[in-house]
Amino acid sequence: GRESEPARAAEARRRRQEGLQEGEAKGTAAAVLLVLKTRGVAVPPEIEQRIAACTDPAMLSGWLTRAVTAESAAEVVEPEGKPEGSER
Repeated sequence: GRESEPARAAEARRRRQEGLQEGEAKGTAAAVLLVLKTRGVAVPPEIEQRIAACTDPAMLSGWLTRAVTAESAAEVVEPEGKPEGSER
């Protein structure tokens, strides 16, 4: 059966919103990397890939904030600069 016009319009809006969110995430990820590289902070390939692949706006926003003052790329993506799974 054919979808109704309102259902098609709703689907189009949903897809557009998803596209906008994906584009915004990619832009924020690029900003995180730009800030780090501009500040002369080395970004290992695995961390660069992790940042570029992230789609969570809240996480990316936090990373961007930390990128401004972080001494290392690991400090940006790991809470308190601790590697995942390590205990203090």
